[in-house]
Amino acid sequence: VGGEFAGSGVEVHTVEAVCELYRQVGVAVPNYIRWHSSGCGFSILRDDTVPPIVPDASLPCSDDAQLANNVIHQTGPDFMDDVCTAHTAWCQNLIWRRLCAATCQASCVGDDEIAAAEFVKSAGLTECATGECCQLVADRGMCVDGVGVALCPDTCGSDTCASA
Repeated sequence: VGGEFAGSGVEVHTVEAVCELYRQVGVAVPNYIRWHSSGCGFSILRDDTVPPIVPDASLPCSDDAQLANNVIHQTGPDFMDDVCTAHTAWCQNLIWRRLCAATCQASCVGDDEIAAAEFVKSAGLTECATGECCQLVADRGMCVDGVGVALCPDTCGSDTCASA
């Protein structure tokens, strides 16, 4: 490094080099870090143009307000019967989308391997390969958790849609 930063221990990279260092590695959640146009740091960007999943009108999906409240630690006086409709912006989260399937216009039928992968990651477990995440949820005893059942009803042996 030369110029005004010489000997300072500061490394200066081109925008192209920085973008190469912080390339998005997954497309399931279209968020990314980008060098800000001001040149003064990074911006975290979210692509909110992703179209919602269009549900099959025949699916018997409903919102699980109890489970959704549990996930965000709302109990007692903080419990919200309309938690799903109050937080529609959270429908971009793959796990929330499954808990609030009716509000988020998402499917509740069958295992959701992509949402299960997010659940596994959020639990601090090693990442799983697509097609193996619901099995990992079951193997780790996470089917007793309502979230595990909501994401992986086939593997966990319970159809959460039947109660809708």
